[in-house]
Parts: sequence; C-alpha cells; structure tokens
Amino acid sequence: MSTINILCVIDAESLVKKYPAAAKSRQTLNHTQLHPYARMIAKQDDVLASQASDDLSIKVKQGDTVKWRAVSLTDDREYQVDIDGFSSVDTGFPPFELGNTDTWQTMITQLPGSGKDAYWVSFSVKDPNGKRYQFNWDPYITVV
Repeated sequence: MSTINILCVIDAESLVKKYPAAAKSRQTLNHTQLHPYARMIAKQDDVLASQASDDLSIKVKQGDTVKWRAVSLTDDREYQVDIDGFSSVDTGFPPFELGNTDTWQTMITQLPGSGKDAYWVSFSVKDPNGKRYQFNWDPYITVV
C-alpha cells in the first residue's frame, strides 16, 4: 500500500481577478475556466496522465492513501489558498482534513465501477485585504 501526494498549485491572484463574483458566492468552474489557473502535480511514478494539469489522473490501488494540499503560485503571504472540503462523487470515500494542516487524505477502500472516482474540491482564496473568494473544482483519480 502506497501514499500518493498531490500538490495543487493555484494562480490565486489571476483567478480572483478573473472571477471577482466568487467573493459573493461560490463559483463552480469547468475545465476550460479553471485550466489557466490550476495545476496538480504528483510523483511521475504515480501519474497515469495529465501531469501538471487541472485534471491530473493518478493510478492508485485499493488500500492506497491519497493526500492533497494546495499552495498559491503567488506568494502565500499575499494570496492564500485553503482547501475547504472534498466530496467523492463515485465511490463515497470522502477525504478528511488532517488536523489544521490544510492537508486532506483519503484511503481507497473500494473500486469505483468505472475505474475513475470524481471529487468535488471546495477551495478558497484569501486576498491581501482578507477578502475570501470561494470555488469548486472537479478532479478525479483513476483506480487500477
């Protein structure tokens, strides 16, 4: 059993400038909207496809652990990115936060029917003035 670490890198400054309405209500962005502003990175051995994209596909096996954390491409002291929550669409193994670390983890306990498990990731960006912008993202993992 392995642990797969995923780093989500968000161009937070550009994202909030492009979607200022996210300060009033959570914005759900599709692939085309999010692609210029978000990337996910994992160790190359864990990647199935789309390394450093907004729709990274990793290969995990039943019993593996997946951990996510997020950082701002812009200096974190200016624009801070926080993962607010996760939900699993396909298999129901929702990630949970590891204390106050802003690292989220899940264990793959069952195989999804299609081999892919989609997630809704809720994250927020806090700008230098303390204003919070909220977004949804829908990456997935592939279980092999």
